[in-house]
Amino acid sequence: MNKSLQNKYLKYKKKYLLLKYQKGGNYQIGNYHLIGTELAMAEAITYGTLQDQITQHGLGTGIYGFINYTDSNKHTEVYRTPNNELTMFELVNPLILNNSFHEDGELYSDLSTFTWFSMNLNFLCNYFYKNKLEPSENLVKNLLQKNGVYDENNMYKLTLTVLVTINEILQVIFLFLNDYNILISHTNKDEEYYLLSPINYLMFIKGYDGVYNVNDDTGRTGSVKYIFDGSYGARGYRPEFKRRETLKGSLIFMHY
Repeated sequence: MNKSLQNKYLKYKKKYLLLKYQKGGNYQIGNYHLIGTELAMAEAITYGTLQDQITQHGLGTGIYGFINYTDSNKHTEVYRTPNNELTMFELVNPLILNNSFHEDGELYSDLSTFTWFSMNLNFLCNYFYKNKLEPSENLVKNLLQKNGVYDENNMYKLTLTVLVTINEILQVIFLFLNDYNILISHTNKDEEYYLLSPINYLMFIKGYDGVYNVNDDTGRTGSVKYIFDGSYGARGYRPEFKRRETLKGSLIFMHY
C-alpha cells in the first residue's frame, strides 16, 4: 500500500472507530449469560491443562462479549432470549483488532496476527515447562523462528502496528511458569485453582484491559474484557470445566 493510500486508510479507520464504536471515551462490549447463574470468565487454565494450544482463538481468559450487542446484529439473536440477561463491560484501554486491509497484494488481519502470536506464546510456556528448561533469549528466538515467527531487531508483531520485545516474551514465560508451578503444587485438585492464559500476562504488562475485536463480532471469537484481580470467578477451557458453575478455587496471578 503506497503512503497516500495508507494515510487515507488510517484517517478513515480512526474516524470510523470514533463514530461507530467509541462510547464516551471508553469502549463497551455486551455479554449475554443465563439468568440466575454467576457471570464468570471463560478459558481459564486449570490443574494439568497446560498444552501447546489453549483454545482455537488464543484471545485469552476473560469475559467475552459483542461490540454490537443489539438486535441489529443477527449474530446475537441466539443469545437474546428470555432466559438470558445482558451485562455491559467497559474496556478503558483495549487492544483494537482492526479490519483486514490489502498491502503489497496480500490480505492481512490483526486477528490472525494476534491469534498466531498468542498460540506461539502458549507453545513456548508449555515447551519450557514440559522440558524443564530455563528460558533464554536465543532459545526463544530459535523456537519462534522454527514456527515461522520472525523477529525484526528483537521485535515481534502482536498486531500489524503493536510490537512485542523479546524481553517482554521472556518476562511472560517466567511469570506464567512461576504461577503454574504454584498451581500444580496444590495437592487438593478439587480446589480448582486457576490461571489466566499466557497472553493475559503480556496484555497486563503492556497495559491492555481487553481486546476490542472489530475483525470478528460474530461470536466465533468476539471481544474480551480481562479481569486481573479475581473479582470474577472462572470456567476452564476443557469440556469438563465448561459447566455453569464456576471453578471452586481462586485465581493465582503474579505469584499469589
